[in-house]
Amino acid sequence: MQKRGISPLIANILLLIFVVTLAVLIISFFRKTSETSLSKSDELLIMNRFCDDVSFSIKEASCDDNFIYVKISNEGRVDLKNSLSLLLDTTDGEREIVPFLVNSEVKILEERTLKALRLNKDGNNVQITQLSAVPKTEIDNEVNYCYDLIETIKMEGCN
Repeated sequence: MQKRGISPLIANILLLIFVVTLAVLIISFFRKTSETSLSKSDELLIMNRFCDDVSFSIKEASCDDNFIYVKISNEGRVDLKNSLSLLLDTTDGEREIVPFLVNSEVKILEERTLKALRLNKDGNNVQITQLSAVPKTEIDNEVNYCYDLIETIKMEGCN
């Protein structure tokens, strides 16, 4: 009895189909990976560009029973529109992130007093020892902070 294998023509066609399928899978994988990388790099570029254009200082800060008042001077190249968050250090060693209230825009080269709600625990105001403002940007519903631009001021009489 003679053993017969597949013909060389069919073997070459099967090998060609296998190689083409493998090439398509590899190209598809790298295309998705590169698109994801490009998307992330675009987000980082936007965030870094925003951070590069921001420059501000805290001129003064005070508080009453209900609110914290922070006088911000915008010295950068972009308007600060809802793009600052407050970090409050308290006497009990905690750090809280507090947003400014609505309409917290400080235009380029403008000085303006912004307002935030005072922290309250068990019906009592929390004593604030230090206040910091940090710029933030939101890309695709993800908030990113420019921590290297943080501005800090000591709080006195904010019991």
